[in-house]
Amino acid sequence: MSNILGVMTGSSKDGMDLSLCAFKGMDPLTWKVLQHWSVAYDEEVISALQVGPQDTLYTILKKQDAFTKWMAKVILHLDNKYSMDVISLHGHTVTHLPQEGFTFQMGSGASLYALTEIPVVSDFRQQDVSLGGQGTPMAPLADLVLFKDHDLFLNLGGIANVSIRQDQDIIGYDIAPCNQVFDHFALTLGAPYDREGKWASEGFLNESLLMFIQEQEYFKLSHPKSLDNNFIKDNFIPKLSNIEPSPKNVLHTYAHFLTRLIAKEFKNTLAVKKKVLVSGGGIRNTFFKNLLEHALKVEGLSISIPADDIIEFKESILMALLAYYRLNNRDNLLASVTGASRNSMGGALYGSVNI
Repeated sequence: MSNILGVMTGSSKDGMDLSLCAFKGMDPLTWKVLQHWSVAYDEEVISALQVGPQDTLYTILKKQDAFTKWMAKVILHLDNKYSMDVISLHGHTVTHLPQEGFTFQMGSGASLYALTEIPVVSDFRQQDVSLGGQGTPMAPLADLVLFKDHDLFLNLGGIANVSIRQDQDIIGYDIAPCNQVFDHFALTLGAPYDREGKWASEGFLNESLLMFIQEQEYFKLSHPKSLDNNFIKDNFIPKLSNIEPSPKNVLHTYAHFLTRLIAKEFKNTLAVKKKVLVSGGGIRNTFFKNLLEHALKVEGLSISIPADDIIEFKESILMALLAYYRLNNRDNLLASVTGASRNSMGGALYGSVNI
């Protein structure tokens, strides 16, 4: 079996998730999770990930170097019981503009290999973008291959995205900002996140804000589509604050918007299995979860909540799978998801691997 460490740095800048997974074969594929870790960012790392218009190429590369060295140090000091054959690195998205032909995730695969002496696969998105695709989401591959008992998938991370199985194919796309919005307004109230949605439950629905959100152009686009973190941070979130000064009311209103949007995305699906597999930290928000259950019930759907390790670590498991496919010369970015001209094998390999 091949032991691959999947490394996912989320868009909400709270920390790094790592999953060491063992894979064997392809047709059929057998796999299991060996260990998980979640490592919070310290202030120095958070500072390195803050990239803005004032940064030059020099300062961005300096920040990437600091971030990569931090990742290498963490990986080398993991309390790991198993051998580690490969590291699969997503990196922290600095900019994602597929319509302009580029995307950039901070974190150097070459440097990480040099520092750890463990082969690294990184830079998964750019080839797909160059083929006219969105370069994301990548999660549908895991949904298609690893979770065959479901046809409908929802990930509630910094960005909410969906996957819908269609026969032997699958589509998937980003539908809206998620925890990036909830966590931003929770921070204004003094906490990194809204525990169980308590503050959201205390807010009121602002109909003007709800209407404004619904009218945003992105939510009217058909798939394939994907969201850029900079758009969310610099454009979308500030507009919410300008319309509604109460963070609790924003949290309450946005929860209503997002659950209604999710239900709409799954409406009239031809999927035989009517349960939606939900992963990501957003499902820990009890207020949001209750709204979601009600919205999906109207469409004849229900939610399926997996084991805790899948909720928290599905994206880092995905990264391990993406590298395994790449190392077996199998396509890991799907044109049916990204809109590229063809499927492709994303990922640059640093070091040599016998698999």
